[in-house]
Amino acid sequence: MKRIAFIIITITAHAFVWGQVEKSEKDSFLLLEPVEVKATRAGQNAPFTTTNLYKKELEKLNLGQDLPFILNQTPSVVINADAGNGVGYTGIRIRGTDASRINVTLNGIPFNDAENQGTFFC
Repeated sequence: MKRIAFIIITITAHAFVWGQVEKSEKDSFLLLEPVEVKATRAGQNAPFTTTNLYKKELEKLNLGQDLPFILNQTPSVVINADAGNGVGYTGIRIRGTDASRINVTLNGIPFNDAENQGTFFC
């Protein structure tokens, strides 16, 4: 019985002594190379359709409504609005694709929401 008690006390004391020692780990990091993002605009001979809207066209179409209503007359664009008047919660679909799959940039700056990639015009 004394042997068992001695073994238990020894193991417990050993655990207490070595449990307090902090393991020193080396700090490590990985040096990454810089990334350069390049983009090009679609040219006139690109194999897909494009629509460029210019300032004069936008000035004629802009009646104080949300952006989807301005884009309403472009090909393959379908818009919807909760109120129906173009102000408030409006949505856009291009060829049946919802707004979370459409990349919207304004002057080269992404307009999509960072969390769910949706585009909210309100």
